[in-house]
Amino acid sequence: MEDLIGVAEMEETRLRNCYAEAIELSSDVFVKMMLLDAAFIIMIILKNSFLDFQSSNDRIFSRPWMIHDIRFDMILLENQLPFFFFLMTCLSYPSLIRDIPWLNLPIGS
Repeated sequence: MEDLIGVAEMEETRLRNCYAEAIELSSDVFVKMMLLDAAFIIMIILKNSFLDFQSSNDRIFSRPWMIHDIRFDMILLENQLPFFFFLMTCLSYPSLIRDIPWLNLPIGS
């Protein structure tokens, strides 16, 4: 996790420049938001791809309408996580995402 925080801190200016409007958050809050967004997206992908990651009391997947709403929210332009940061985050955990067939990321064996 410390590595991801370091990456987000090093890329903060590049991340902020991906948005049309200035984001009036402190550096710490902005970095935390980027990391939480990336973690959320990765967990959605994992839970959608592997049922073993879902539990019976899952707040999203136990309510079918929720995943539909989340998918809609994720495609809104203002909710986009910069892809380069998503990719960097995924590459930090290759063992988790290697077996997702539709997610063709450049990950070694």
